[in-house]
Amino acid sequence: MKMGKYVKEIEKIIDSRPTKLYKYYSLDSSYTFEMLKTGEVYFASHLEFNDPFECNFCVKGPGDIRKAKKRMVDVLMESDGVDDAKALKMAEERLRNLRYSMKDGKNALLNLIQTKTSMFCLSEKKDNILMWPHYANKHTGICVEFNVNRINEPFWMLAFPVEYSDITPVIRYGDSMGPNEWIKRTILTKASLWSYEAEWRVIENRNGPCKKRLPSNAISSVILGCKINPDKEMRVRNIMTKHWPQAEIYRAKLPDKGDVYALEFVKE
Repeated sequence: MKMGKYVKEIEKIIDSRPTKLYKYYSLDSSYTFEMLKTGEVYFASHLEFNDPFECNFCVKGPGDIRKAKKRMVDVLMESDGVDDAKALKMAEERLRNLRYSMKDGKNALLNLIQTKTSMFCLSEKKDNILMWPHYANKHTGICVEFNVNRINEPFWMLAFPVEYSDITPVIRYGDSMGPNEWIKRTILTKASLWSYEAEWRVIENRNGPCKKRLPSNAISSVILGCKINPDKEMRVRNIMTKHWPQAEIYRAKLPDKGDVYALEFVKE
């Protein structure tokens, strides 16, 4: 992939990035309170997620050997700067070894993801009545609203939307893919049934799970679950007053009329 096309893809993602993203938290562990105090969020391995199909991609050989050989030659000439004769020889050698290398290649890629890659997962939605019970412990937790700076804040630069599909993504040998496409097919594709989460992932490629400090203005509001424990609510309020004084506090509640399945948020 040529650099110009890659840059355009990045610009498209940045332009589509919401100004606000949300994360649901349970208050049954000390982690959430510590996160609010320190401003450090946890980037998890996909092995810790609740979906066993995370990073479930297929590695396949090229559908058409002749076309694959031509694509390989083009890529090698562009990326390695070799002439067409040498590129052809290299492509033929790779195709001969393809049968033996596909399984090893997938295992190596999975190992790289498992040992190096971690993610901070968020949602475009604050009012999803499935995510409140799933991730905020039956509406007793909170939902944190994050400011997402589109340009100047490095923390959000590697925030990508999850894509949803009825079939697992395929990586074919010989395909010419830029970094964005590699990321999408390996760690940013989930089954369509998960689409209600409208998920975004901030990616870190270092040494696996880690904590990273949020920007100083990152938290813009906290929504209290409609069944939050009063003592835990007071802890949250005290921490927010001390560490995030600019943030607003909202309370989730069921609508007064009760004629729709929805949540309302009241500023306090």
